[in-house]
Amino acid sequence: MVYVLTSILVGYVFGCIQPSYFIGKWKKKNIKDVGSKNAGASNVTMTFGWKYGAMVALIDILKPVLSVMTITFLFNGTLQGDFEHFIYYLNGVFVILGHNFPFFMNFKGGKGTASIIGLFLILDWQFGLLGLFLFIVFTLFTSYIVMGAMALYTFFIISTYLLDFGALALLSAAFLTLLAVLMHRENFSRIINGEEKKLKDAFQKNREMTG
Repeated sequence: MVYVLTSILVGYVFGCIQPSYFIGKWKKKNIKDVGSKNAGASNVTMTFGWKYGAMVALIDILKPVLSVMTITFLFNGTLQGDFEHFIYYLNGVFVILGHNFPFFMNFKGGKGTASIIGLFLILDWQFGLLGLFLFIVFTLFTSYIVMGAMALYTFFIISTYLLDFGALALLSAAFLTLLAVLMHRENFSRIINGEEKKLKDAFQKNREMTG
């Protein structure tokens, strides 16, 4: 029980680190009131430019990496087998829950795409890099970040199964995928209605901001 509670607490605390929120404060704007109203790297890119977006993405990717490294240090090799994998996945789940539902932002944060990339990389860097490649390819091919995210989450479940990390880890991966679908339901609705901003829109805005 100590392992579970520690994994949950550490994960949620790391997840609540919100670079998009603090950049918005510095720019005297509430990130939840501008653009897509999402506290994530894509909205920061659309609103403040790619340099700030890249900064947010990097920090959000590092959150699960540092969180898993922290519990690995705290537990000091006492975890074994499928339970070890489950604890890492559980920690990642709560990093993303903290990112999506930070207490100091009235539980309204981002959608966790950058953080799932970081979790994937720390769990298995080879599959993680392949997942990142798929995310980039699907995003560029469709010009919708949400489609890249769905490809990434789908591969995350498949990889968890192939790596044989156990049933609890697989359930955790499935939970994160379902959560991602729910968090992106407005994006799907906007795509259907032809209202979703495409990736090229962000590049165009960045050229206007720096031109």
